[in-house]
Amino acid sequence: MATFTLLYQSIFPEKYKTTLQESTVILLLLAFYNFSSYYANFLAKETVTTLTVLGIVYLCYTWIKTLNSKEENHLKFYILYEVISKSYSKYFLKNNQVNSEKILNEDDTNKLLFVFVKMFYIPVMLNFTINNFNVVSDLFFKLQFYKASDFTIANWYKIILPLTFLIDTSYYLFGYLIESKKLGSTVRSVDKSTLSWLVTLACYPPFNSVSTMIFPWYAFDENLMNPGMLNY
Repeated sequence: MATFTLLYQSIFPEKYKTTLQESTVILLLLAFYNFSSYYANFLAKETVTTLTVLGIVYLCYTWIKTLNSKEENHLKFYILYEVISKSYSKYFLKNNQVNSEKILNEDDTNKLLFVFVKMFYIPVMLNFTINNFNVVSDLFFKLQFYKASDFTIANWYKIILPLTFLIDTSYYLFGYLIESKKLGSTVRSVDKSTLSWLVTLACYPPFNSVSTMIFPWYAFDENLMNPGMLNY
């Protein structure tokens, strides 16, 4: 293990090491999204395929950027590799140099937390976006068969609601996937509060299956009011 580490450190310049670490984590995550039983049941096949294609495109892009410039431009997944590597050296190999150092400084903690955000939300938001897109596509296809009398507020509501969700989930998916200084979408900080994380995660699968047992959800999105004028 020590020989491999020395060889790895001597052969690869720093920028290549970071990209190699990033690539390793991305490939492991893609394998997890493709083959874990939870994601196999939760994610649509289109989502898994799109996720895999996005991962491959990203890997190609980041290696081209690494080979052609000195600038580092990553999703910061490499930090997960570094944390695991440092933890292994500190607690299992009893490395004296690592033992005297903190595994994470404040900047690295922010990066790691946002990596967890991306790991969790990218597949979830992609799945929502694809599902919403399919619903909207189906509704717009059916519009050509509508008669004038079919354009009631109830039917308009059924079109507007999924369209709103499609815009909403697409916007956040873009934010999780793309970090750009030009767009001002780089990560500045991540909330470190445990309570905030628990409350947020409780709203999304698989955790919302537990939270809705504690707080039952009785809302029905397509309920309309009487008299009809109130709906307008």
